[in-house]
Amino acid sequence: MLEREPLISSIASRLSWLSGYLKLQASQNLTSPAVLAEDFFSRLLNMVFDCDLVNANTLKRNYPGIDLEDAARRLAYQITIDDSGKKIREVHEMAVRTKMSERYDQIVIFFLVNKSPTQPKASANFEPCRDPAIRTTDLSEFLSHVRTLELDRIAAVEAFLQKEIRIPGRPAGTERELVYNLPFSSIGPLLKGRDEVFSTLRKHFDEPATENSSSGARNHSEGGRPVVIHALGGVGKTRLAVEYAWRHKNDYRALFYVSASEPVTLKAQIAALASPDLMGLQPVADLEEQYSNALQWFRDRSGWLLILDNVDTRESISAILRLMPNFVRGHVCITSRSAEWPASVFSIDLAFLEDDDGRDYLLESTQGLRASTGDDGNLSGRLSARLGGLPLALEHAAAYIKKLRLGFAGYLSKLDTAAAAVLDWRGASMVEYPVSVAQTWLVTFGELSKSERLLLGMLSFVDSGAIPRWLFSGSQAGESIEEVLGGLAVWHFATWTGDGTGCTIHPLVSEVTRHQISSSQNQALFLEGLKRLVDSAEIGNPQDPTRWDRWDAILPHVIRMVEHLEVEQMWRPAIVWKNRAAVFEQSRAHYESSARMLDQAWDLVQLRLREEDDLYTTVLNNWAGDLRLRGQFDEAETLYRRALKLAEMQYGRRHDQLVVPLNNLGELLRANHKIAEARDVFRRALDLVTLSEETRKSMLSICLSSLGETLFVLGETEEAESMLRKSLEADEKEHGKSNPWQTVCLNNLGELLRQSGRLIEAEDAFRLAFDLDTEYRGKSHPHVARVLNNWALLKVAHGQLEDAESKLRQAVQIDQDAFGANHPTLAPDFLNLSEILFRQKKYAEALFFIERAVSIYNVHGVEGGHVPPEASVAADLMQRIRERVDSPPD
Repeated sequence: MLEREPLISSIASRLSWLSGYLKLQASQNLTSPAVLAEDFFSRLLNMVFDCDLVNANTLKRNYPGIDLEDAARRLAYQITIDDSGKKIREVHEMAVRTKMSERYDQIVIFFLVNKSPTQPKASANFEPCRDPAIRTTDLSEFLSHVRTLELDRIAAVEAFLQKEIRIPGRPAGTERELVYNLPFSSIGPLLKGRDEVFSTLRKHFDEPATENSSSGARNHSEGGRPVVIHALGGVGKTRLAVEYAWRHKNDYRALFYVSASEPVTLKAQIAALASPDLMGLQPVADLEEQYSNALQWFRDRSGWLLILDNVDTRESISAILRLMPNFVRGHVCITSRSAEWPASVFSIDLAFLEDDDGRDYLLESTQGLRASTGDDGNLSGRLSARLGGLPLALEHAAAYIKKLRLGFAGYLSKLDTAAAAVLDWRGASMVEYPVSVAQTWLVTFGELSKSERLLLGMLSFVDSGAIPRWLFSGSQAGESIEEVLGGLAVWHFATWTGDGTGCTIHPLVSEVTRHQISSSQNQALFLEGLKRLVDSAEIGNPQDPTRWDRWDAILPHVIRMVEHLEVEQMWRPAIVWKNRAAVFEQSRAHYESSARMLDQAWDLVQLRLREEDDLYTTVLNNWAGDLRLRGQFDEAETLYRRALKLAEMQYGRRHDQLVVPLNNLGELLRANHKIAEARDVFRRALDLVTLSEETRKSMLSICLSSLGETLFVLGETEEAESMLRKSLEADEKEHGKSNPWQTVCLNNLGELLRQSGRLIEAEDAFRLAFDLDTEYRGKSHPHVARVLNNWALLKVAHGQLEDAESKLRQAVQIDQDAFGANHPTLAPDFLNLSEILFRQKKYAEALFFIERAVSIYNVHGVEGGHVPPEASVAADLMQRIRERVDSPPD
């Protein structure tokens, strides 16, 4: 029976030899490929491409740049072994010069090398020929096309080459001495991103069988420690093992493939090897005897490679390990979805493909068979990333695209709108893997315990990025969640990060798992489990900078969880976590995303909750805070007062639950220059803060600081300083010395001390506030800008104008990045900076900034009805600066 791969191997071997032979001859000026064109290449290309090429020199002696032509198809070939770009340029120039467009539509330059050179680009010295079209091909592309032919045509090509090319020292037919039963042929260059794994396999198989061998040397195909390639189903373990076998077939006498998915299958397939065609053994009627004969063959001989595929259950793993003593004389390559193997087996954890490798595979495997666009490079990269570098998914995507002649954008669209159907598709005639992406994990699902299946279902509703390990620190039904996660990792449904601080779930595993869950209508059950897991995790206060590392890690997963909660109409937990995520983003000064989240949360609150619900009041407070940050003070005040009224209706006028809405209202009133009213509100909040221990711990220092800052603005300096120092003491008692909660109070105290003439104490307060803010919040946080602004004024008092200018420029940049160019926060920044520039006689730049300050004061003063006192200071300074700008120089 004819087999495809040995025929391809024979064709490749003879063409490779011919290429080398012609190069050698050409180097001695003995033979040119054109000499062979009259008969050999015309016959070969006609057999493969169904054309009618003839020697062009029979039509016109020394026809320039052309060796073969098919006049009816207006096609010409140039055959060459010159693998430089010079040959391509010459053909382009010749085609233009001799007006070949009159005779041909296409010229093909056939390079008798593995890879043709790149087509030259247009330049000042070179203009490529557009008509006729000129393309290049090479031996690799030629062989790829041969692989697509019917088997009888491949055999005809191989027979022709055997007759025409006799390799010295090699008897005809020796290419077929290798015996094998590999399940599919090589895909050659289409296998992407596995060079490092091939090198690892080769290096391992090249190592001595034992460390204490007498010489330490042996033949490559002699025995050694077996290798297991383990990964999630669909990562390409089987393809890799088979491809390795084809690439190294010359190192072996036999290449055997055995499916080992079940012990019974394993035994039957090993027994089947004991045949005349494979092991040269006569068949026997008894399966046990045939099985025994096959094992004896392995024990007696070396020089073979055995692939044990799909060892994916605990039973099959145990069966394989019991057989290993029979396989010590050759090479054994195991593929498995389990990572649990003894040290006696060399382990390779096969990774997903990088996006670039997936992109290249998609582009090359669908070349000429997809709806192409000018953006295919970008779209194929997006598709590779969307499929998470899963080779099986990439192969199915390519087959689907080719079958329907889709473009990459079309397939991406189908994934977005009908992912379940697309992932469950299998083009049986177009891909060699027997099941769809969705089906490939079903067997392994059965290996999971009930707890593991529950956890996998829960985690299918989070983001595809790294999930922090601390999320799994608790227990569920008396079982360690971390150990359950470890069970998922054994079967590659979860993958530990390199540093072991978290894990990831492949996005397609999540998608398929969710689809299975939705089919059983249990999504709410798994989401409730996930919510409880996140609820019980020690994430911490989203406003606490010491917990931001945890919030950074969990935020993408919270956002994705909320999306699914909304789909399942689990409104309350969706609102709770959307609100908490928004508060975190607001604390980090990510105002655009926090505003979007709070707008969405508020819309849900109004639709789904009653006003008497405490969550209604909480979100209303936070939404008002977002409006305040946007500079919409009047709207924010209305909402703050409404939130306070709702809290009073629910709890009464003397309850610690009023402290937060009171403090928020006071902050708004002070920002809107209603200072006396703000003071009264803060005093009321301070009076209520001690009504519960929990509220006292979380809010006492904040209430003291807010009241102290307000008293200072009102000129009540002594009481203000007392309040600020008490705030620092309360913070230190709760959080320890030098903590990030103190920075606002330290900044306010520093400003009070500056204006009181106690400059050394003020410097210490500003420096400590700056150090704490930059350490915990980062150098670009608006808190840092507030400190820099006040600190700059202290530098002015010291006469250090350049330092002051530098600090104010930093403050301006931070606030502009955070709030935008026309936010009320920028007005004092611009005012202070223009004052310092004016003192340094930088009048033009000073005028630029003071005009921006005055503009902001005017706009927001008119809109809010409360023009701040700084507005008149800014107007006076602008007048003084303009006078200097307009006056002649001194």
